[in-house]
Amino acid sequence: MHENDDDFAAYEASARQHTPWRRVFGLFRPHRRGVLVVLGLIVIAGIAGATTPFMMRAIVDDALPAKDTTLLVWLCCGLLGVAVLAAVASVLQAYVSTHIGQQIMHELRVKLYEHLQSLSLAFFATARTGEVQSRMSSDITGLQSLFTNTATDVARNVSVVLTTMVAMILLDWRLALASLGFMPVLLWLNNRVAGLRERITFQQQERIADMSATVTESLSAGGFILARTMGRARHLNRLFRQKSSEVAHLELRSHTA
Repeated sequence: MHENDDDFAAYEASARQHTPWRRVFGLFRPHRRGVLVVLGLIVIAGIAGATTPFMMRAIVDDALPAKDTTLLVWLCCGLLGVAVLAAVASVLQAYVSTHIGQQIMHELRVKLYEHLQSLSLAFFATARTGEVQSRMSSDITGLQSLFTNTATDVARNVSVVLTTMVAMILLDWRLALASLGFMPVLLWLNNRVAGLRERITFQQQERIADMSATVTESLSAGGFILARTMGRARHLNRLFRQKSSEVAHLELRSHTA
């Protein structure tokens, strides 16, 4: 196998293989302080939300039956304060997490560009230009959702689950156990859907790369002249329509899943 074949095979393999979680977590290592701030804000918002049912119970069970206006006012102020605290924590958490996510995206783009610069000239003679551009744009953009939304959503959901479980047990442990009985089924369903979406996402990225390669190769100066000279314009239109239709179909499947 020639050097260009080795480079291209390694490039394709790296695009398809599963990334170990330790590599993903390693991207957050230089931003440990920011991550701790985000986790702290998520915990604060979760605890604030978990205290709401207790204050509501106090209003219904204590303040209203006893017609205790002072207690009612304090509890209502407490509900308002909790709502404000949760909102402020949510805004700060969104800002810090987005800042961290954009910093990681910047570092990934630079690393990928530097890696491509280090490859041999033979690699670029073999690889499709549009596919390389797709890796730089589409794939990196896809990771943005992971770092700015998915990661914080997972941490927030874990915090909400833990604080809600504590609140439920304190309110009524029997109802809590009855509710938690559905958790294994939900986790199993979530795992199945996650696997399905992962497979669809890999297919999406491949089709988007194919479509980008078709656009780059056919609409460049040389490709345009060749298509007109060889009378391939109609064939290229059909090819692009097919690739675009496949991307649209996979996008629909992803959202349906």
